[in-house]
Amino acid sequence: MKPIYVNIKNENAEIYLHHKDAIDKSYMRYSMEHCKKPYMASDFESYQNQDLWRLMCLYDYRSQEGLAPTIHTDYELVNGGEWECAIRIKDTHDFHGGLHGSECYEEVSLFADGCELNIFGESQLWADKVNFYQKSNIYLQGTKDETIAVHHKWYEFASSGVSIRQKIEWKGSFVIEKAFLAMLPIKRESENGISITDRARIDGLPKVYDVSRVGHELNGGEVMRNVKSAEVWGEKSGIYAKVTVLSDLSDTNAFFIQNNAMYNKIYFSYAGDGGKHITKFGEAWEVTSHYDIYMRVL
Repeated sequence: MKPIYVNIKNENAEIYLHHKDAIDKSYMRYSMEHCKKPYMASDFESYQNQDLWRLMCLYDYRSQEGLAPTIHTDYELVNGGEWECAIRIKDTHDFHGGLHGSECYEEVSLFADGCELNIFGESQLWADKVNFYQKSNIYLQGTKDETIAVHHKWYEFASSGVSIRQKIEWKGSFVIEKAFLAMLPIKRESENGISITDRARIDGLPKVYDVSRVGHELNGGEVMRNVKSAEVWGEKSGIYAKVTVLSDLSDTNAFFIQNNAMYNKIYFSYAGDGGKHITKFGEAWEVTSHYDIYMRVL
């Protein structure tokens, strides 16, 4: 049986992926969701002026031979936070891109095993590989269409995991404070207190960190530099997640795992370090990240 089941409806693509290292018949359900919130000239808060597809949701599913996967655990493994892009520019009140808004698409396409699918239609099928592409414009916060960057994203879903390649082409000079281009908003526990992730490891090193409690500290609470991979997992839940950055980072990169009550979210910042990177017109960033997320044998 092919490792991916695709269900397209309501302009969203649900992608059920059986990772090659997962336990038998286990699938992770991802969603490429069409997120739309209009521009509001009188409201400069975040989360508006967005019209794009975002990677969202993560549920544990199971499948019998040839049948569409069905839910196994009724709680979501991540919250609704951003995975792909959140850029903080000096003298703006919040991040640009994705969930935070100020980003609208120009082009979108979806393929399964090389055959194009209609993201605006309805279909269900099994596949070995799914590819999604989106081109969008990132706008300056507080404006409707003042483009500051063009954003390309290529996603690939396969039994080896999920890869996201991004290219950001800058249209001006901006002081970058943070530029998160690889994230994973995975929860520490579910809403009803079920443990999801409680351990972490950085760059494959032997040291294992306890991230089971709010306020945990990696590296003494200091931001880490030049980190290329991070793993989080649950000793009891069986969930395992690894995020690997396959591209070179700038000299002002940063890494941390969030320790608030919401999640053990993994953050890789491509550049910024509090305002130490200034873009130039025509500057291009290219970042590829890879996600291995699956249920494993306890």
